[in-house]
Amino acid sequence: MKAISIKMETSSITKLTAILFLIFASLFTLKSNAQISIGVSINANTNRAYTPQYRHVHTANCGHYEPVEYYYYPEIEAYFDSNASVYIYYTSNGWVRSRYLPSYCNHYDVRRGYRVALDYHGNRPYRYFEDHKRKYKVKKHYHSNGKHKGHKKH
Repeated sequence: MKAISIKMETSSITKLTAILFLIFASLFTLKSNAQISIGVSINANTNRAYTPQYRHVHTANCGHYEPVEYYYYPEIEAYFDSNASVYIYYTSNGWVRSRYLPSYCNHYDVRRGYRVALDYHGNRPYRYFEDHKRKYKVKKHYHSNGKHKGHKKH
C-alpha cells in the first residue's frame, strides 16, 4: 500500500492561518445587539420545601429575625429540617431522616401543602410530635374535593 502525502506550501498555510485569524478577530470586535443566553437547571427532586422563612424573635421593636430550622406538615405528619435539607417522618423503625418523602407521600406537593414554621432549636423536633399534632390539626379548609390541598392532581 502506498502512503499518500499532501503537501501544502508554507506560504499557503500562512495565508490560511492569517485569514482564519482575521475572521475570528472580526467576530470578537464587531458590536452586535444579538445576545445568546443558555441556562441549564437540573432539579432531581421537584418535591422540595421552599426557601427558608425568617421569624421574628424577642420584642416587636428590636428587629431581630432568625431563620426557621424546622417545618411541620400536619397533613402528612412529617417535618422538614431546613439546615440539613431532609425530611423527618415516622416509620416502623422509628423516626427517619431522608432527602425524600416516603412513598405514601408521592402525590403530596410540599410547595402547596399546609406547613407550620416551628419555634424549635435542636435535633429532634419530633419530641413534641403529639403537641404539634394536637396544636396544628388539619382543618376542613385545608381540603378540597376530599383531597388534601397539597396533593398533586392525577
